Amino acid sequence: MLRDYIKRVSKDAVVYGIGNVALSAISLFLVPIYTRIFSPGDYGVLDVIATATSLLSMILMFGMTAAVFRFYHDYDEAGKKELVSTGFWFQFLTPLVICGLSALFSRSLSTLLFGSERYSRFLAISLLTIPFNSMMRMPITVMRLNFQKIRYNLLVLGRGLFQTTLTIILVVFLRKGLMGIFVSGLVSAVLFSALGVFLTARHVRFSFSLKHFRLLLSFGLPMVPASLSRWIMGSADRLFLVKMTTLREVGLYSVGFKLATLQTFLFMAFQLAWSPIAYSIYRKPEAERVFRKVFLYFMLLSSALGMFLSLFSLEALKILTRPAYYGGYKVVGLLALGRVLHAAFYLGGMGINFANKMKYFALAIICSAVLNLFLNFFLVPPFGIMGAAVACLGYYWARKVYSLRLPFSKVGVLTAIYLPFFAGGIIVNRFLPQSALLIKCVALPVFLFALLMLLEQEEKTALRNFISSIKDKLFPGKKTGE
Repeated sequence: MLRDYIKRVSKDAVVYGIGNVALSAISLFLVPIYTRIFSPGDYGVLDVIATATSLLSMILMFGMTAAVFRFYHDYDEAGKKELVSTGFWFQFLTPLVICGLSALFSRSLSTLLFGSERYSRFLAISLLTIPFNSMMRMPITVMRLNFQKIRYNLLVLGRGLFQTTLTIILVVFLRKGLMGIFVSGLVSAVLFSALGVFLTARHVRFSFSLKHFRLLLSFGLPMVPASLSRWIMGSADRLFLVKMTTLREVGLYSVGFKLATLQTFLFMAFQLAWSPIAYSIYRKPEAERVFRKVFLYFMLLSSALGMFLSLFSLEALKILTRPAYYGGYKVVGLLALGRVLHAAFYLGGMGINFANKMKYFALAIICSAVLNLFLNFFLVPPFGIMGAAVACLGYYWARKVYSLRLPFSKVGVLTAIYLPFFAGGIIVNRFLPQSALLIKCVALPVFLFALLMLLEQEEKTALRNFISSIKDKLFPGKKTGE
């Protein structure tokens, strides 16, 4: 039974991962273009606007997507359609009104963020994009709940390819600068949100149920602080940097953050595959063992990728960018470790969702978000982008309210193993640049071997048996004890 669930998660993660890997490749493909056309300051402007508008976008979701996920399987077909329709119309019309009004004050908002009205047009377009991105979320949720993995990939990947192509045309060939990036985002959001609604039309009606709305809001509203907390984790550091340092520092941090998002794409593929399965089995007797094993395996896989990104981030930026951006490599390792800890919180925090005790979820992340703000305030002025990265890591360590019995002690051990390798990578890059690549190539397998020590006895025994079988096949004439 356990093996069946692991195979199912792995299979779905691969399918979802195809789209996410493709999106990651597209995102990285744009980095060399942006960094060769735009200065670090311009790159910083782009990231600050994305940061500010993402805050409003996350708040205006009101937890509707998570709420639909929670209650979808509690209804028959008619009830499911009513639930989805209610969430869809609220999630589209609310941002449409609020963001439309906010766009009228884009000059004031630009002055608030940058001390100048120069970027007001970019802000206005970005605000108008939010309702259509929100509109697209419910069709995507419906596809995930109904395990329509291929359709999901076609929609998400299709948008990514279309937006990238349009961006290149506007920025590279028509030389529209930063405006081209924001216009391509708006156009692609409008077109593909409409396509998403078309593909899931049988699930959405022109109806709105107050009964379902109250149910969704009772679950989703406590998640608004959670959304704010996630924004603080992923974005508030940029606002501290722009206010306390320079746009150039923001640009360097953003490039490092972009490289660390490879870790995020792994988590997204896993989350997309695991969430529907987790919600469908959590009442079953074998659920606890399945959760424990999935937690352990994903922690090890995620930390392995994080260390790879940490050790070879400088080499990656040398390939993708120009020298003005190389300094961003220093933050990649800490940001990647932060993603590992975020995955631990997500897996552990699902127990709170199952019990429908969202107030505890909100309390935990509000406290950790406050800590993150304090860390940014005190660390960014003296340490710049490294201070922001440490503050982000501190945020993840503070999120420790769980209700599932998972091996969280291993997260502490993993962190203790990870940090010396991360620091060693920075040291050899600085003091042994000629031999740094060779040293890091040796360090990575040493780190991977250290991770194997975190396996539980069941996995260690299976691993020893596997190694023994390989030895027997390679050296069939030799027996143990000879």
